[in-house]
Amino acid sequence: MNWKRSFYIILVAQMFTSMGFSLIFPFLPFYIKELDTALGLGTEVLSGLVFSSQALAMALVSPLWGAIADRYGKKPMVVRAMIGGAVTVFLMGFVKTAEQLIFLRICQGLLSGVISATSALTASFAPREKSGYVMGSLQVAVWSGVATGPFIGGILADISGIRTTFVITGTLLFLSGVSVLLFVHEKADVKQKKEKKNSNLFSDWKSLFTNKKVMVVYVLRFLSSMANNMLYPVLPFFLAAMVGVKENLGTLTGTVIGVMSVSTIVGGFVMARSSDKFGHKKVVILASAFTALFFIPQGLVGKMWQFVALSLFAGLCSGALTPSLSALLVQSSDRGTEGSIYGFDNSIVAAGRAVAPIAGSLLAVQFSYKFTFIATGLVFMVMAIFAYFLPKKNEFVYDREFYPVSVSKNDFNPEP
Repeated sequence: MNWKRSFYIILVAQMFTSMGFSLIFPFLPFYIKELDTALGLGTEVLSGLVFSSQALAMALVSPLWGAIADRYGKKPMVVRAMIGGAVTVFLMGFVKTAEQLIFLRICQGLLSGVISATSALTASFAPREKSGYVMGSLQVAVWSGVATGPFIGGILADISGIRTTFVITGTLLFLSGVSVLLFVHEKADVKQKKEKKNSNLFSDWKSLFTNKKVMVVYVLRFLSSMANNMLYPVLPFFLAAMVGVKENLGTLTGTVIGVMSVSTIVGGFVMARSSDKFGHKKVVILASAFTALFFIPQGLVGKMWQFVALSLFAGLCSGALTPSLSALLVQSSDRGTEGSIYGFDNSIVAAGRAVAPIAGSLLAVQFSYKFTFIATGLVFMVMAIFAYFLPKKNEFVYDREFYPVSVSKNDFNPEP
């Protein structure tokens, strides 16, 4: 199998999938305000539920999808995640009440999970000694879509309405799923799949959770997910209060998030090329600490340029985290367990996303928006402290025997 060809196709599909999701993700609070509600809850609370419901559903089913991937193939799980997301997101454009939107978000959580699926598929065939570059490149693809999606989505929302963005997102997800189905080839390991089918599912999960290296990374992944998602339900309202305008808020929010995402791409791209040599533990400690220092003041500033400047530096630092944490997961796992590893990883990340919007909304309601930024910074600081428990670089196992043929340095030359 030409792993590089499949890898590049996955990168493109991942980028367009992320672009599609980010067309709608930042603007859900505005969409909720347009919908009726049978429960009579406030916009902030409904916004938290819309974000958390999808994440909670994903947290419950991701381990099962991961186990199925190890037994029956990881490519079908990528297609399932993209097509399932396409159908549910498309239908969101036609809901009448906030409760209907929450129901479809739950369905989305049950059926999607693109990032973990593509990560597991890529980790199953890419050389492990290049795991930092491979996972970093996936992260760059994700954030490239996240950077362009909000800007395009904000303009579309202001011109033609938010509902249009759901239709476009569903189309992008569907096309991405079809491209993976037709052009990505997964090498079948019949012996490995047979062993997995005959093995006990709960025994496999038990062995996973007795791996101390994996568990430390899981804790860091939960904290990172929580910190990165606390602001989404309140950010549009925070920006509106800062600038004091009510028109073109979709474009404003999308532009700010897009600018923040560009810095995250740069941080992820730089560390994708150097973290394998520098050491992932050092990267996680330093990146978490500096991200905290740049996040805390964001809620205290009164000018848009100050907020954007701090966001740029926070993005540069936080962008370095995910490639290193993903690479640590790859290096801590055995061949054939990638589906379970990333299934639980997706579950843990989703759990963080389920807790974060509710926590962020409650902090904003009980205190003020600025407390949400302070809490986000404190979570990153906890990450920096906990990262000291990560094993040293030489304690991770690289499965070099799986790739007996040496790989040229030029094979990993990134392309735009």
